[in-house]
Amino acid sequence: MAPSRDNADWKVYARQMLALNYGLALWQPSPSSRHKQVQIGDVGYIRDGSFRLLFNAAKPTGAVPEGFVPLQIGTIHHNQPRSRGLLWTKSIKLLGTGGGWDFSQAPIPANAAVFYSFQTTTTEGAALLTRHKTHRSDAEQLGRFQKYIRKHYKSWLRFANSQLEYAITVDDLLLVTGCDMTKDYSMLAFTENQQLIGFDFRLRAGSAMSVGASTWASWECQFPTFQNWGPQPMNNLDKAISWLDTPKRTQCVFVRGYRIRERAKVIPTVIEAGAEPPNPGNDVERRGDSGGLATSANYTAQHYDPLYPIFEYISKESAADLAIIHDNDFSELFHIDSNADAGTLTDVLHKWRPKIRIEDGAGIVHFENVSLLRDLQDSKPKKAANPSSEPQGQPSRPKLNTSPSSQASVIISGKICI
Repeated sequence: MAPSRDNADWKVYARQMLALNYGLALWQPSPSSRHKQVQIGDVGYIRDGSFRLLFNAAKPTGAVPEGFVPLQIGTIHHNQPRSRGLLWTKSIKLLGTGGGWDFSQAPIPANAAVFYSFQTTTTEGAALLTRHKTHRSDAEQLGRFQKYIRKHYKSWLRFANSQLEYAITVDDLLLVTGCDMTKDYSMLAFTENQQLIGFDFRLRAGSAMSVGASTWASWECQFPTFQNWGPQPMNNLDKAISWLDTPKRTQCVFVRGYRIRERAKVIPTVIEAGAEPPNPGNDVERRGDSGGLATSANYTAQHYDPLYPIFEYISKESAADLAIIHDNDFSELFHIDSNADAGTLTDVLHKWRPKIRIEDGAGIVHFENVSLLRDLQDSKPKKAANPSSEPQGQPSRPKLNTSPSSQASVIISGKICI
């Protein structure tokens, strides 16, 4: 049975990986057929975990919206490359490693073997493995990106829908300000685990001709999981030689950027004589100034974005006509409260209540007041530790989501063999 849209692979992966604080995790990191790779300055949207390009606002190579004005990106900051290896969500606990081989060594020996043992007591989780380093790049002058999306988003929407006929909404638009690029990847996500079941999953150097597996790794699970890897060769000949080749750094595993939402406006409904009055509990049609369907309180855009609760917070706590959010908003919140994740984001926002500034009609969250409040709390004397709490010397980890969906008493242990 195909998974529900609520538990589609790309959605489970995105919401689980949010708490790693790298941005929006893409289930399909490989470039589309329309452009080589995700770049800073790209304007596009997400579908099924894949970034779809409309145009690049800094250096367009094709059609652009009417009245197009290029974006001046400014300085780009390149972080120290992240070492290759595994990233896993906070619902998964690393128990130990083995195999007698350091994953950071290069090149990877053909007969290499290293084991990772995990355990989880939740119903959802995700993991990402990269065989090469991951390079992070971010624009530094974010203020100009924020002004740019506020000024031009309506023309982007008209361009996408009238000229390209993509039928997207305002909520779908994404202006890229940063991305994490690598050369290849293997990822896994799981959900709806309602049984007491243990399983082994392993990542190992596979046969170049094996079906349904990458040429360098494959997940083998008894428990139902979502799996993806790339870049995927086009044919068996490409698969046979790809182990020896060094792929290009075109795989975007995380993307960061600005999104925008219009405040919904109710359109009066004409009631014919003798007709029953409309049901006040039903939603009425709502349209934004751009002519596209705006977002009401219970509307979900075609793309799931785990940061949408920030949109809702701005809408309910201010009278702003627009709301603009960025992945850095979650980063600020996460640094204040490590409980923040896709499942707790709404509660964390209302707990700390960051201020909303209105800039040219757009509501934007700011965290100065929250940081001061947190500093005051941290300066208070701490109570004596409970002897039954975590053992001393163990690194603190964010608490697990305690919602009913995450309370299934299941222990999942696994091994990864490379």
